[in-house]
Amino acid sequence: MSRLRIVLALAAAGAVGWAMLHSARTVPVARSAAADAPEWRGRFPNIPLRTHDGRTVRFYDDLVRGKIVTINFMYVECEGTCPGTTSTLVEVQKQLGDRVGRDIAMLSITLQPEADTPERLADYARRYGARPGMTFLTGRPGDIDRLRRALGFSDERNLEADGDRRQHLGIVRIGNEPLDWWAAAPSVSGAGQIVALLKSMDAPGRDKAPLESPEGPPTAAALGVPVSIPDTAGEGGAWGMAVLAAYLLREDARQSLPDYLDARIASRIGTPVHPDPEDVKGFSEFFARHTKGLAIEREAVKALG
Repeated sequence: MSRLRIVLALAAAGAVGWAMLHSARTVPVARSAAADAPEWRGRFPNIPLRTHDGRTVRFYDDLVRGKIVTINFMYVECEGTCPGTTSTLVEVQKQLGDRVGRDIAMLSITLQPEADTPERLADYARRYGARPGMTFLTGRPGDIDRLRRALGFSDERNLEADGDRRQHLGIVRIGNEPLDWWAAAPSVSGAGQIVALLKSMDAPGRDKAPLESPEGPPTAAALGVPVSIPDTAGEGGAWGMAVLAAYLLREDARQSLPDYLDARIASRIGTPVHPDPEDVKGFSEFFARHTKGLAIEREAVKALG
């Protein structure tokens, strides 16, 4: 492996990799003492929600239990990542066929429940071509905020930004509830990459979590270069930061970072993963759509300022 690819892979660990490989097991869940607090099912607040077709459901009991799931947060008026993410997820639904709604649940939860009624979400679903099996959800603001935090969609280090829905995290949570496998992919991932990750969650007889295998992360497609995945890939950005910290403590101060990586790291890295053309195309299309919208966002900021 070339030195450049190793450096790029380490850099990606702190950017794309953290979102891809962050396990929901690390998300602390605090039980509310309020009298109207919903039941909890493990890490999940079993809150009542309303679907875009008017049903009242419980988050865990009716939507998550026993299923493979995708979970993302959005809102109808969002002009950031939401339109691109929803379009991608609709394409994911098409590729998965009739499994969505049977053993795979695709859940999109509004961050603006005071405005996004079931009727409004139903219109949103129709406009994007979502079919039965992909569910848009609303509920009480306090319940949805509790759910968002429990699922790891909050930024506790920056409460000001966390309270602004326009700056919400652009990730898609993906999991297999019966096996307790949980991960997240950047919302800019292509449909093919999300489908591949969903399928990796459904591999019977595996003796390790799916994200430890080379077919998981979209880093190669995001960077457009081959990337190798070490056995410690499950540590995500933390592993990359630890390697860089170890470099700072090296015995030979004259040793460059590329030379250090060649000597200490390259021999431990596995088979390179080459960019999938469809995934590269997906990233390119998403960024193209996002770039077109930047001018609109700039004008909106000027108007509000």
